[in-house]
Amino acid sequence: EYMNPSDWLSLLLKRYPQLIAGGASPLEDQLEGFWEAYRLQHPSHEVFQKQCQLGVMRAEGPEGVATWKVALSAPLVFQSRMLIALAVIHSSLCPATGPQQIDCLTPKMRKIDQLGTNYYGHSFLKRYYLFGLPGYLYDGKPGILEQHLEVVAADLVSLFNTGVFVGEKQYFGALIASKGDMKFQSKTIAWMNRSYNNLGTRNHAGICGLCKAGEAHVPMEDVQLEPQWKGTMYLERPWSDDWVPAFTKIPFDPARPEWLYKLDFFHCFKVGLGRDLVGSGLVWLCELGIFDYENSSQNIDDRLCRCHSHFKLWALTEKYSPARRSFTKSFMNRKTSMDAAWSNSKGGDTMILLKYLRFQLSLVIRDAGPAVAQHVQILTLLRDVVDQGIQMCDLIYSHNILLPRKCASRLYLHIMVLIRGYKRVAAHCLQHNFSGFRLKAKLHAIAHIGLEIREGLKTAAARLLNPVIWACELNEDHIGHVARVSRKLATKTLGLRMAQRYLLNTKAIFRRHFAKQKFTKPRKG
Repeated sequence: EYMNPSDWLSLLLKRYPQLIAGGASPLEDQLEGFWEAYRLQHPSHEVFQKQCQLGVMRAEGPEGVATWKVALSAPLVFQSRMLIALAVIHSSLCPATGPQQIDCLTPKMRKIDQLGTNYYGHSFLKRYYLFGLPGYLYDGKPGILEQHLEVVAADLVSLFNTGVFVGEKQYFGALIASKGDMKFQSKTIAWMNRSYNNLGTRNHAGICGLCKAGEAHVPMEDVQLEPQWKGTMYLERPWSDDWVPAFTKIPFDPARPEWLYKLDFFHCFKVGLGRDLVGSGLVWLCELGIFDYENSSQNIDDRLCRCHSHFKLWALTEKYSPARRSFTKSFMNRKTSMDAAWSNSKGGDTMILLKYLRFQLSLVIRDAGPAVAQHVQILTLLRDVVDQGIQMCDLIYSHNILLPRKCASRLYLHIMVLIRGYKRVAAHCLQHNFSGFRLKAKLHAIAHIGLEIREGLKTAAARLLNPVIWACELNEDHIGHVARVSRKLATKTLGLRMAQRYLLNTKAIFRRHFAKQKFTKPRKG
């Protein structure tokens, strides 16, 4: 049992158009405003060849469960591991003009300039279930998920070519992204030959679907302003010539179809590079004796225990409520001293731990003793790197769907200081025989995000898309809700019963949402 994106689109347009885009402006104005902004960053998208004005929606999908979502947030502010963005096109409007660059906001772009991203509120208001597969099918029948994705892809092709009618208006759909963590994108969605799964210590192999980083003479850890791997982007497809991924069959960009598979900021930093900073940073402080006292044990278990006691006191003082209740070698993924530590923390805990690490590093630098004297300069750099990571997250999660140029420039600066400083800290630790701050594929992924912002700043666009629109936090939340319901259902009828319960739950959430909006609406006069 499954539901097509076109079915959801028809329902939302007929009964719940407020959930497609927020704000007081007409829906078509908001959708056209998005496409005017998007055209400046991706003018080669096939949707701009259609002879009609453009508007936008969005979709997604996970392992075993697929969902889709709307792109613009209500002013109250597929897990699918992928994001499918649907562009809604109102066919009765005048023909679209050719690509152009602007240095100021157009009237339509002003309609969405104050719209937030769809990362606030209940996830059922912005992400919509397509299908669910029980474990015995997902694990026992190879290829069944791919077959479901083919069905979704075929429906999206139909949306692009023929669209759906709502009354006398016709709407079309255009795919703008598939988002998710690297593992799901490379092994399930696109079956990429070049992916982080190839990362090793001996042989050269491509580790990036967008470029040839990792191959001979193309270092993935290059974080210069103009890295060597930039010249290899989009030259060769990252999948076999005799196989085409399901979503690549949907009209997107013939010159660079791999750009469809976006890098998820959440998995790249909060459960990526941020974890490496937390794990290696705290373990390094433990090995420097920061949490030792006279006659105290110096084994790593006791040091981590004392570190966690410091952390609990700090969190209580700062009024944080972390989910993590202890620090252990297992949590830090450091079985031996040769392992580069990284914390197995959730995204929210990672941000709390980064703030604690910044606080602790400031104390260590201020009261530097003999044990840390030779590392003060690098510890200061590490504190600045952590601070840049925190400011980077604060910026993108506090801004709307479009970033002003000044904010995009500041974000680019945060990213470059973060990745270049991280690499310098890693080199210092290697020179001093401390295994930590390993250079991984997610460092390279963040460099790609920074490069995309840099290329956008080279244009005259007044606004750039906020990278957080490709993040997956609320998708994880949505799948969590679905998974909890699925565990209460019989396995044999899970697909049908899950869809029924989901629709009932969604309708109740819609009703409460609109009732709350009506109740809180200020009275006239």
